[in-house]
Amino acid sequence: MTYKNIYAVYKGEKFLDLGTAEELAKRFKVKKETVWFWNSPANKRRAKKKRKIAIKIEEENK
Repeated sequence: MTYKNIYAVYKGEKFLDLGTAEELAKRFKVKKETVWFWNSPANKRRAKKKRKIAIKIEEENK
């Protein structure tokens, strides 16, 4: 059984998308590591309206 995290991506207060790191990376044309960085405390501290952030919603069983 594999667990995949579900993330919600925002830019400022605007909701952009929802999915796993792999799905979001494909949609935004970035690496999945970038999606993980969007969820990092360092990115959230720097976040302004111009920066994307990802918030972990839940773990999905696959």
